[in-house]
Amino acid sequence: MQVKVLPTHDASKVRASGSGLKTTGVPSSLPVKFNIDGKDAGPRREAQEANICDNHDGTYLVSYVPDMTDRYTTLIKYGGDEIPYSPY
Repeated sequence: MQVKVLPTHDASKVRASGSGLKTTGVPSSLPVKFNIDGKDAGPRREAQEANICDNHDGTYLVSYVPDMTDRYTTLIKYGGDEIPYSPY
């Protein structure tokens, strides 16, 4: 089981640019590059790991401590796959 709590972000404020993103195509067999600028997209923080306690009856208790006031997204995976309705 894996649970990560992610800070919110605004993907509409991320910008990408460079020769590797040409809409007319890129040359084959040659390296292409592009830049991603996410500095205006929201807080730059790492996902928080949650504490998971196995109740030994098929259920788990999960807890975490938000590190700052914000809206969070909780992504829950079981066996490496997202559960239904995740993220929350």
